[in-house]
Amino acid sequence: MSKTDEYPLDRKSSLYLKMTETKGRGVFCTADIRKGEELEATPTLLLNEKETLLAQRTILRDYIFTLGKISARLQRLMGIEKIEDAACVIMGVATFCNHDENPNAEIVWEERDGTVYHVLRATRSIPKHTEICTTYGEGWFDAKRRQNVA
Repeated sequence: MSKTDEYPLDRKSSLYLKMTETKGRGVFCTADIRKGEELEATPTLLLNEKETLLAQRTILRDYIFTLGKISARLQRLMGIEKIEDAACVIMGVATFCNHDENPNAEIVWEERDGTVYHVLRATRSIPKHTEICTTYGEGWFDAKRRQNVA
């Protein structure tokens, strides 16, 4: 990705959504993917703590992600007091990547000019018609189960 004032939004054309037997919708590929290949770059909506609580009461609860480190400027702009209580919504197909303990892709983020972009990148070679999976992080499913009980 070039370091210019513009951030190209891009998605590999061979990605598609398909229902899986156990995980719901997942992201798959119609062509082989090389290790390190960028599959998507997409903007992200940041949610402050209040917006995160509201989103957790909707279908978005399954599509919000934990925030990583963001600039103090962006944190102030978005009204975020505690990063750990805020979240984000990825706007692209990376949202539909299912969890795997041994993922074949990762989501990394970059902040540019007040916008956070998520980049989906292959961490190893992925044969065509293989599901593209990331990791939701250790303890994610335990936390979701606790939320559903409360």
